[in-house]
Amino acid sequence: MRGQAKKEDPFPKSCKFFLDLNSQKAPKPDNIWFNLRISNKALAKATHLETAFIPAEDSPAFLATKLAKFWRKRSIDMTVTKYSLHDALQEYFGFDKFKGNQEAIIESVLIGKDTFVIMPTGGGKSLSYQLPALMLDGTALVISPLIALMKNQVDSIRGYSQRDEVAHFLNSSLTKAQMKQVKQDISNGKTKLLFIAPETLTKEENIQFFQTVNVSFVAVDEAHCISEWGHDFRPEYRRIRVMLDSIGKNIPVVALTATATPKVQSDIVKNLNMSDHNTFISSFNRDNLYYEVRPKGKKEQTIKDIIQVV
Repeated sequence: MRGQAKKEDPFPKSCKFFLDLNSQKAPKPDNIWFNLRISNKALAKATHLETAFIPAEDSPAFLATKLAKFWRKRSIDMTVTKYSLHDALQEYFGFDKFKGNQEAIIESVLIGKDTFVIMPTGGGKSLSYQLPALMLDGTALVISPLIALMKNQVDSIRGYSQRDEVAHFLNSSLTKAQMKQVKQDISNGKTKLLFIAPETLTKEENIQFFQTVNVSFVAVDEAHCISEWGHDFRPEYRRIRVMLDSIGKNIPVVALTATATPKVQSDIVKNLNMSDHNTFISSFNRDNLYYEVRPKGKKEQTIKDIIQVV
């Protein structure tokens, strides 16, 4: 008796296919992303799309828009790799689910959109740029204002990985030999995240180096430092856009902060020239925090009440 034929996965993890640019239909597997590697290198160089993450349901329109003027044929041959964001989350960080807006933010970063994130401390801002950096080709530059904060972030990422070179920081605390090793790891494609201060980014030798490597995107942490209306204004932050334009055109930008008034938000977007960007504002309601007002009694009792609470 002949056994029942095993149903094949219509979307194998790695395959080649022809996509009709005029087709309005596309596969729509839930939460699946396609890593498109264009076979034609000349086309890839011309369009800066050698590797791009796009939602499966948007792929025909995306390709038609970006590639039509460079490609006259109705179809294009490419290698496709299937990714599940939840699988990647489990693989890289060991988590089963995303928090709040994290998944939507990561999707925005993966498709190369400028993305503005306002999320309270402890809400998961860091993972929102760390996961796409690990998934995308190249190195993500994370601009951070404090050396201690950079080290903390690098140590955290290395704690989830078996390779220390997956994340580095580049600042004045390193020796020349250490800086050389960091740049070597980036050039060799080993480093996915590089934490750097805006002052370090301004150096011409670093600008020239970043022009020679693949920068997947730039994350501006503590983005409120950009605004002259912010409480932590840093003049160097206002030069970030100029420096990024010197490194390369059309590098996606992710701005992240835990605090920004509407005026500060507007200033950040304008200074970074984030046109046609996605904005994600998470709730600042913290279920584990509350205010309570108590009457002040006698000194001794007040001290006892404070000690009890603490």
